[in-house]
Amino acid sequence: MGDETDSDRIDSWKAIASHLKRSVRTVKRWEADEGLPVHRHLHQRQSTVFAYRSELDRWRSMRALPATPPTPTMESAAGDGLLVLPFDHIGPDAGDAWLADGFGEALIADLSALQGLRVISSTSSRMLKGQPQDLRSLGRRHRLAYLIEGSCRNHGPRLRISVRIVDVQDDASIWSAHFDGVIDQAFELQARLALAVTKALEQALGRPLARPTRTLAESEDVATWQCLLLARQQTLGWRPEGLQAAVELLEKGLETLGEQPSLLAALGRTWLQFREAAVDLSPAPLEQARRCARRLEQCAPEHPGAYQLLGWIRYAEGQLQSAIDALKQSDRARPEDPETLGLLVNCLLISDRAEEARPMIIHLQSIDPLSPLTACLPGWDRALQGDFEGALPYYQTMHAMDPDNPVGRLFLVWLNLLAGHHEPLDTLVHPDDPGLATQPALQVARFLVAARAGRDDAERELGSAVTRLARVSEMIARFLADGHALLGRNDEALRWLKVSVDSGFSHRRFLEQLNPLLEPLRSEPGFRALVRSIQ
Repeated sequence: MGDETDSDRIDSWKAIASHLKRSVRTVKRWEADEGLPVHRHLHQRQSTVFAYRSELDRWRSMRALPATPPTPTMESAAGDGLLVLPFDHIGPDAGDAWLADGFGEALIADLSALQGLRVISSTSSRMLKGQPQDLRSLGRRHRLAYLIEGSCRNHGPRLRISVRIVDVQDDASIWSAHFDGVIDQAFELQARLALAVTKALEQALGRPLARPTRTLAESEDVATWQCLLLARQQTLGWRPEGLQAAVELLEKGLETLGEQPSLLAALGRTWLQFREAAVDLSPAPLEQARRCARRLEQCAPEHPGAYQLLGWIRYAEGQLQSAIDALKQSDRARPEDPETLGLLVNCLLISDRAEEARPMIIHLQSIDPLSPLTACLPGWDRALQGDFEGALPYYQTMHAMDPDNPVGRLFLVWLNLLAGHHEPLDTLVHPDDPGLATQPALQVARFLVAARAGRDDAERELGSAVTRLARVSEMIARFLADGHALLGRNDEALRWLKVSVDSGFSHRRFLEQLNPLLEPLRSEPGFRALVRSIQ
């Protein structure tokens, strides 16, 4: 309670009720049943109550969070959503598999434009590629009413798209159709497919749906579409050779096809992935992304990809408000995109704007339930509100969904330290896979564990790549600050904390009040000056 002041204090039930805009009876019930933070002065015969505005506001914000994390096994009898499973490719050349991916994702994009229908994103759908599915179990787990299965068969330029709609409740096919054409007519096939599926869904639902007015790639030619899909396939593993192959594909596409906005946006985003994957931590990738943004500004400044790329660039530069503005523009131009929403949520949360972020988190959980990043976002919200125990289950869910994700393991270690847990964390920081063990995020996790143990040689866990990454990552810099604070190395902790703040972390309350690992710094004049500098 040391952070509260007399001006923060509220006396009497009536004043507390007025602050929360509820009746006295309601706030008394909240204190009894839901932990509303009310204090008492005990006198000889009776007591008087008082509260602090900051504590009441914190309790109210935590009460708005989801009560339980989504888990891979959660089931619900009622379904209101639709999932398009990854389309199968049938053909003599495996190199044509991009066609199946493209038709499936185009259908998702078109159906997502319908009003009154919850459509699972292509990001989540992609997670199911190549995995056998129990359709009924899958539908119940993610509150689905319908599943769509499809395939793309091609022989030379000839295409056949086959689709069926499955009612999840009884695992029965309620509609199926085939669509024939040639590759040069791919966009026409997309439009025919989307219209036919929409009509079938309207009949099944017994109500009209506002239909999409354009397909995903209407403004591009088939060669551009192919280039985008092939480049994206290369980037999915975040491997250096894959990222380089994607850059070469996109640059060749731009040379051949001209200044296509979608190719420029994808190229800029791929360059930034070199930084995020710690492949190239020099200024070069960010400068390459800026060049793509400048080219977009010249040829298509209103393109959704231009706004999204600008948002990523501003985030990388630590200009959070500019990043938020650009990402909101991107979301308005191309709604339902999980990558845009996920970065926007993170920017809002680390700016202490959780009230804005929470509706987006709920929406992301609805449309992107299979993404590990989406699974952990409510936990990130809770962690930044100081509820470390409440955050842990979300990151445990993320780890169960993607056990090889080194950042997920790092967050689990960090949250265990923040929550004051003392159980061994060896299984998290020493995975069986030697390649995973050398990842920078796991080096940082081992550093934090060593710092908790008070090891003087804790920094030996950090390779040179970690230090380079921390200079451009507000997250890694912040974790290094926590570790050095645990070791009592306040000057080093403050140095890294300043890097984190300069790189965009602007949640002043978390640094000033909520992070217990920073307690050794709070009496330092440099720390007080740093948190005062956060707007």
